[in-house]
Amino acid sequence: MVREDDSTRTSAETRSGPPSPRRSRPVASALTLCALLIGVAGLGGKASSPPTDPNAARCGTSEDYLVVTAGASMTRGSVSSDWVGALRERLGPAGIRFVNAGVNGDTSADLLARVDRDVVACDPDAVTVLIGTNDVRTGVPLDRYRANLDAILARTREGTDARLAVGTLPPLGPDRDSDANRRLPGYNEVIRDLAEQHGVTLLPVGAEVREMLGWTTPPPPSPGERAERVGAVRPTPPEGAASPAVSTAARVSSSAGGVYSDNLHLTDRGGTVLVRLVGDWLRGAG
Repeated sequence: MVREDDSTRTSAETRSGPPSPRRSRPVASALTLCALLIGVAGLGGKASSPPTDPNAARCGTSEDYLVVTAGASMTRGSVSSDWVGALRERLGPAGIRFVNAGVNGDTSADLLARVDRDVVACDPDAVTVLIGTNDVRTGVPLDRYRANLDAILARTREGTDARLAVGTLPPLGPDRDSDANRRLPGYNEVIRDLAEQHGVTLLPVGAEVREMLGWTTPPPPSPGERAERVGAVRPTPPEGAASPAVSTAARVSSSAGGVYSDNLHLTDRGGTVLVRLVGDWLRGAG
């Protein structure tokens, strides 16, 4: 049975204290490091050599603690909340460099096609993956989505020694009854399963955005799950009552709560979920 709730974080990463550093960082004051990097200093020791010819200007220097954020428009931040930029402002002074590997419109297949070039080639210390919204939107079959995400996580783990976290997907807009949002739990179930299988951290982005929207009950059933009885009589709405379409529009408008800039992308308020979850994970609290 597909679960909607992804509030439990799954992590099979072994933590016996902060990992040993691989990259030497620029000299910074103890106060700066302590304030911004409690639990971050020296995350993710590296054993393998970086792939040949990485883009140094994009990926940074050996003195940076490098984080690659892989995804689509929700990660890119040009038409959605720029949560990567917010983290860069907060953690950059402590020697953490962010490479934004989000590409607008990408599906899981698109990210898989470029994961070697845009993620592995940077030889990162940490990687976040948030991908699948466009798969849900366009109806990519679950088995194909699973195969793509499985390969993305496997390639990242095989090609790097980075810490790795994968986020569940937030609702596709504030209308709970949309076709996309009825399909969404199946994709998040795949993400949870693969996080467990690969032993990586699960970031419960979806659950926290749903909580921000005030969605505390399970989503409405899909059309197949709620097949109506043949000949069932629909009650007639009272005189003067709003039509179902108007009622739905009002419900969507009132439930958005400033979380979405449109029917897909997060506002800065919605993006605070990612800033907090990824920031806590980088600090070692997630």
